[in-house]
Amino acid sequence: MTLDIPLPEYQQQLQSLNALVVARTGLPLYNLRKEIRLK
Repeated sequence: MTLDIPLPEYQQQLQSLNALVVARTGLPLYNLRKEIRLK
């Protein structure tokens, strides 16, 4: 997968989306992925 935007911007957008989902549903999100280490 390649990103069309810088990684920090992508991460910020993803955090914002996650926060929106939590706010609208009132449910916690769970990370089901294996641990990923960013360099």
